[in-house]
Amino acid sequence: MATVIYVEASASDLSSRLLGHLRSYLGDPKLDYSIRPGRLPRGMFAEVWQFELADAPAEWSGGLVVRLYPSAADSVDPRVEAAVQNGLVEEGFPAPKVLLCEDSPEVLGRRFIIMERLPGRPRLRGVRWDRFLRDLPGLVRS
Repeated sequence: MATVIYVEASASDLSSRLLGHLRSYLGDPKLDYSIRPGRLPRGMFAEVWQFELADAPAEWSGGLVVRLYPSAADSVDPRVEAAVQNGLVEEGFPAPKVLLCEDSPEVLGRRFIIMERLPGRPRLRGVRWDRFLRDLPGLVRS
């Protein structure tokens, strides 16, 4: 099993780099936060931060989270999670939609995804990240 390495993001660095990327990605140089990124205490595998954008396009309004993957994460990890999350959404499951998937560590220093923040507790709480794909069929059946 690979060693998981965490490099903690500083709030100010993450905040400015993320906003710069989102301004470019959404084509709005005046885009700003209505709520600046704040770290959530949970996250078994990824470092999770919540934030909100001011005057953002409809799909980007409301609560959002950015999930920062460990520096040792494979480049396919964010794409797999995005595919699973968005597949669940398409099938009508109450799952957050992934709005942006970045599999290059160049932007924020680590790979990441940005997704909706939904109320409630995570349905997959207690599922180990290293066994997720193996356990997924059983989870879907249940």
